Amino acid sequence: MFEYWDCGDATRICHHCTAMVWYEERTVKHYAPRIPKFSICCSDGKIKVPLLTDAPQPLLSLMDYTGGRRSKVFRKYIKALNSMFSFTSTGGRLNDNFNAGGGPYTFRLSGHNYHRIGTLLPTHADGRPRFAQLYIYDTENEVDNRIYSIQNFSPSSGDEVIFRDILRELIEMLDRHNSLVQAFRMARERFFESTMQPVRLRLISSRTTDGRLTNLPAVSEIAALLPGDANETNNRDVLIEERGTGHIKRISELHPKYMALQYPLLFPYGEDGYGLHIPMNTGTTDRNNISLREYYCFRLHFRDSEGHNLHRAGRLFHTYIVDAYAAVTENNLDWYKRNQNKIRSELYHGLHESYFNGERNADSIGRRSILPASFTGGPRHMVQQYQDAMAICRWAGPPDLFVTMTCNPRWIEIDRHVRKLVPGQQNTDRPDIFARVFKIKLDELMNDIRKKNHFGRTKAGDRFTLFYLLKDAANFVSLSL
Repeated sequence: MFEYWDCGDATRICHHCTAMVWYEERTVKHYAPRIPKFSICCSDGKIKVPLLTDAPQPLLSLMDYTGGRRSKVFRKYIKALNSMFSFTSTGGRLNDNFNAGGGPYTFRLSGHNYHRIGTLLPTHADGRPRFAQLYIYDTENEVDNRIYSIQNFSPSSGDEVIFRDILRELIEMLDRHNSLVQAFRMARERFFESTMQPVRLRLISSRTTDGRLTNLPAVSEIAALLPGDANETNNRDVLIEERGTGHIKRISELHPKYMALQYPLLFPYGEDGYGLHIPMNTGTTDRNNISLREYYCFRLHFRDSEGHNLHRAGRLFHTYIVDAYAAVTENNLDWYKRNQNKIRSELYHGLHESYFNGERNADSIGRRSILPASFTGGPRHMVQQYQDAMAICRWAGPPDLFVTMTCNPRWIEIDRHVRKLVPGQQNTDRPDIFARVFKIKLDELMNDIRKKNHFGRTKAGDRFTLFYLLKDAANFVSLSL
């Protein structure tokens, strides 16, 4: 009879960024150091970005899971409320069919995701404002306009009064604290003063101040009004026309306001996000600036010294995580597209490979961007994993066991940790905790199989035979290619 293995609590604190981590998440795992180092949060001190501050009232009270009826209504409609205040729209395809049952909420986004922004004034035939236009056009009926901006949405009759009160309070809060909202309100005032001269709003991509030192920018640092035909912008600035041709513009995932424009309830001050030139905290690496993946790894960790707006957002937190993952993947794909010479893509181009891939029609042959085997999930990565598995079977014989492992949202470690961080919060509101606890238990399962020999000694499991196995597998792959 085997007892349940409890991985304990996240009692360790990273001495660089003060993130709460499990001891099993340490960088070095083959022995148990008394003072462990952690790279999962800040890469052992190499990543340093400004911490988020507590949300202003009334948002801080609405985010409280023990806040009563108003807080419950807010959490129920949090995604709709965020959409009502969002400046940008998303371009990915959503699939909510599997949320019809009684299982935990899941946010699934497929296809190419991107954030888009339109004009300052409505251009649709119905004249109804949408997204950022709601901050400028017909603000006397702003509450109704925001509710009608979401197609086929209306709060239930029992929640409507509370919902409208919350909506009014959030409008006042964002007007008072959010620098992006203040920039669009500034454009509205310009329209009231004069409607003769066209005006454009420029969202500045490179700040004059260092974003690592302050994450509460002033309006003049993040936006500028351009009267007439002025177009003093750089490549990553977002220039929003007064009316234009109706075409919507895509915002780069590298723009500092990429997430603040999409999630105003998660970033109520209009805080800066990732920027291209955020330097590493130490000079011990071969890179000068942090990557997009490293930035979001830092941001997703829970710290007592930081505001907890992200982790209290429930289903909206799900959306933010998926959006961040899509941004990282998009950025990686863009790097491969711009650096084809570094991955020696010329080895894969040409008629020779097209012929052996079964392409007989010359009309389908053209310039392509090659994904190397290092891109997880790409076709070459999948082929390489398959060939490695076949090489293992050739060297060690067919497998004896097929072991699968799933994550239970009710694991006692997850229950205990979620209750400790945010009292009253549901486990399903913290998918980041699921992933981390699952990885810890998966590593322990592999340790039981490979080192503790639970099913008997593994032929290809110890460190020395594994080295020769992988060497033999690499030779097999080269021969097959």
